[in-house]
Amino acid sequence: MSTVSESTTEPCIASSPFDRPSADTVILRTADRVDFHVWKCVLKDVSPVFADMFRDPPTTAEPIPVTEPSDVIDPLLHQFYPPPTFKFDSLDKIKPVIVAADKYQMDGVIGLLKGVLLGKFVADEPLRVYILATRFGWSDVKAAAIRHYLTLPAEDADAHIPELDELTASAYHSILCYRRSYLAKLKDVLKGLHWIQDGGWTFMCCTKCPRATVGAG
Repeated sequence: MSTVSESTTEPCIASSPFDRPSADTVILRTADRVDFHVWKCVLKDVSPVFADMFRDPPTTAEPIPVTEPSDVIDPLLHQFYPPPTFKFDSLDKIKPVIVAADKYQMDGVIGLLKGVLLGKFVADEPLRVYILATRFGWSDVKAAAIRHYLTLPAEDADAHIPELDELTASAYHSILCYRRSYLAKLKDVLKGLHWIQDGGWTFMCCTKCPRATVGAG
């Protein structure tokens, strides 16, 4: 049975600031047929992939098709298009944007997105960030994710997440070994208090409590 091709759907124009055609813009047409008018000079500076594409003068002004949907292209372009106001509220939304930035070799954008991962998501979802960093070989993000993963309660550290399917057995084994080693060392430290020097005891109580006391040995 034949179906109506998506290409028969009339494209629509993206929202501001990507709705302003001019002689200096090119059109990126997304998989869901949304047209983004983007400054050609900016796109060339940000992405070597597009720079190579624009090396030869186009024979027509046809839109450039991209495989990503508009809800990925929009935040991707907002990372370098003034004003850069896009905010990510979940890891699920930033992941496909990172994939697109890597695909188009937008190193500057990747740097910004790594900053978002470290500033907003790594503390609450360290394993997911670790998996993402492993995929792209980001050692700095991996190290931060491991530090946060070590401090997770057991039920959170052992919880299954869909992204585990993307991780090699070797990479998962590595982070489990880090955690096992960390917990073993912590257990040894807490077995005794010999590491506290004599006279180094200090006990503090909440001074706001009715029966609070503060004492020092």
